[in-house]
Amino acid sequence: MSHGENGDNSFDLLRHFAATLVLWYHAFLLSAARNDPLVGTPFDGALGVNIFFAISGFLITESWMHHRSALAFAEARALRILPALIASVALCAFVIGPLLSRASFAEYLSDWRLRWFVIGNTSLLWMVEELPELFLGNPHPSVVNGSLWTLPKEATMYGLVLGLGLLCRSRALSHAFIPLLCGAFAIATWRFIALEQDEHALSLARVSRHFIAGAVIGTLTRSARGPAIVALSLFAGLIALPVPHAIQAFAVPVALAAAVLAVARAPLPAILGGRWPADISYGLYIYGYPLQQVLFHFWPQLDGYRMFAVSLPLSGLVALASWHFVEKPALAKKGQLVARLGPRFAAQTARPG
Repeated sequence: MSHGENGDNSFDLLRHFAATLVLWYHAFLLSAARNDPLVGTPFDGALGVNIFFAISGFLITESWMHHRSALAFAEARALRILPALIASVALCAFVIGPLLSRASFAEYLSDWRLRWFVIGNTSLLWMVEELPELFLGNPHPSVVNGSLWTLPKEATMYGLVLGLGLLCRSRALSHAFIPLLCGAFAIATWRFIALEQDEHALSLARVSRHFIAGAVIGTLTRSARGPAIVALSLFAGLIALPVPHAIQAFAVPVALAAAVLAVARAPLPAILGGRWPADISYGLYIYGYPLQQVLFHFWPQLDGYRMFAVSLPLSGLVALASWHFVEKPALAKKGQLVARLGPRFAAQTARPG
């Protein structure tokens, strides 16, 4: 969900594709008719989330390699994820909630769930789904923003990259970053298998596999050809052979991450590839769900197709406003914290060499 240092790629295209897949999936989940034609295929909403984590794994690891400073890394990650998240939580808690809740205004403001929703979601410590007496008649009752479950897990992966990066500053572990990431991938996959989860599980074990696979493959390769060969080989094997679940748990995230990186690095027409003027993918992701809940609140006859057709441009407009007035101004402040704390602190936090 973050920007890479190099604009000569198609990550923006892939991010918007992933966000649109998630919006499509939620359109059917949150509407009157749940006959999503993509459910049960490889192209449902789970794929969108997994693509996000594969991209993030590569770009976040690249960000650490570029900054080599704990403070600069943390500042860049916070400026990318928190401002729009706070805006989304505020929109839900202080605009949508008071206007549409069945509780009175006084009851709504005094309810502990309001404070829990704001503190939990903006701190990234836990996800809180409910606001007082809101969306009780919807197909997914009470859930205000179901998309936010991934963000604490995203932040956990940031912590993993930072922690391993700091650990590998020592001379003894200076070449251990990738092996340690591979170890983390093995642990996450073992946990995924032990819990008998699938690619729809709302778990750290599921998404961390895709994040780490993106980090490792992206770091070890520099062109589109290598990831393309890996992706085609693994997908061919998964399709042609009766592969046990345990093998799939290892192979699927590696194949997907390789495919994502191959597409991102492939030469595409300028209208599709490269940096887009506005990156509204994150906004589509965090504003789409609550806006779809609002749409059903007013138009309960909406089926999945019409929900998607209405919610995509509506979410796009809100995401565009978020990009121009929240996210882009926040990203423009990148580097200011390190500059204020001075060169001495920056030198102390920089990785030697």
